[in-house]
Amino acid sequence: MQKANSYTDMLNAMPAKIRNRFLSLAKFTYETVQEYQESHGIPKRKRLRRDAIQTIQVSVFVFVLRKFLEDGARATKYAVKTFESIGVKGFAVGETVFAGNNKNVQMGRILACKLERTIKETVLWSFIADAQSITELIDALTKEALILEQ
Repeated sequence: MQKANSYTDMLNAMPAKIRNRFLSLAKFTYETVQEYQESHGIPKRKRLRRDAIQTIQVSVFVFVLRKFLEDGARATKYAVKTFESIGVKGFAVGETVFAGNNKNVQMGRILACKLERTIKETVLWSFIADAQSITELIDALTKEALILEQ
């Protein structure tokens, strides 16, 4: 598998707004990895290769996307309950109706579950599932990658 090509292919396949968000996270991730390596005295010749950093960048994106989907699902459910509390059975955004516990209300959670199933069997999943923050995830993956590259 050609990791650099699949990384580039992935970027090229993303819609512009998602690609821009990914690139912003990727830049932050790269800078955080470099800071970690500097603060831990890792010599330049032993620092992580581009493919290892790209794996960390994708993992951070998955972490953020999963949280976004789950937060969106919670917010939608809360909005529906709030409307119900004042006697309104739901609401619509364009032609999409959010009411009760319908599929639209569940969509964020459904997508988050599909994302989880896609990566659950990978080594990265335990890091993503356990992390409480982006920085914690980056540091844990950087530490692990440095150990693996020894």
